Amino acid sequence: IDDHVHFRDPGFTYKEDIHTGAKASAKGGFTTVICMANTSPTVDNTDTLKDNLARASKEDIRIFQAAAISRSLKGRDEVDMLALKEAGACGFTDDGIPLLNAEFCYQAMKNAAKLNVPISLHEEDPAFIRNNGINHGKVSDALGIYGSPSIAEEALVARDCLLALRSGADVVIQHISSGVSIDLIRTYKKLGAKLHAEATPHHFSLTEDAVLEVGDLEAGAEIGLWLCRHVDTEIAKQQYDDVCEPDPADPTGRRYKPVTHPQQESIDMIVDWV
Repeated sequence: IDDHVHFRDPGFTYKEDIHTGAKASAKGGFTTVICMANTSPTVDNTDTLKDNLARASKEDIRIFQAAAISRSLKGRDEVDMLALKEAGACGFTDDGIPLLNAEFCYQAMKNAAKLNVPISLHEEDPAFIRNNGINHGKVSDALGIYGSPSIAEEALVARDCLLALRSGADVVIQHISSGVSIDLIRTYKKLGAKLHAEATPHHFSLTEDAVLEVGDLEAGAEIGLWLCRHVDTEIAKQQYDDVCEPDPADPTGRRYKPVTHPQQESIDMIVDWV
């Protein structure tokens, strides 16, 4: 199961579509996937949702569709969760964009809890970030740029762990890259929060050193998350079983994210380096 995929359909089918995404997933050994909602139009209405699910039903793998939390991914107006769930949405996420309004996020969690569906969160506070694609640290200093400090992730993880505890919702923390985030999730799970966590392959296999060796910041940005410090990568490896998979219900995010050919060439340079 890949619980975090981008089939880019509708709106960005020059990168991928439901049919090619299904074929690629099957080739990789995945029989079930969950598509994110950040398409164009956004999956924030039942018409778009039903169209995606109807086309997905013709494929050879099981394709589920998450709906957006907010209309047009603006983080202000909540979608009609009940209608979307009844139309087939398996959960809710504004993946790619963080929910910066804490009260809005809390209300969305409480509503999702009433419907017994999960909320999945992209934890990245832009107030702390100057250049995405690389961790703020020794490598960004060597390149003369600021990068993304781990506190950008940790601040929202800390907030949303507490909101998850208070709301009673099933909350998925997407693509963890910080050891502090792992500690926060572990702590709040012990307090009773129904937290789940994704861990992505590039955070097990890559560190910020890849950008320094390859010299391609764009590749790190296209992977979509800053590459971690070595210490965080090792913590993720050592503590993965404890935080991300205490039971079979918790996900391992592969984060299938197709890009254009020039973008893929940049990523391939980093992969070849590994």
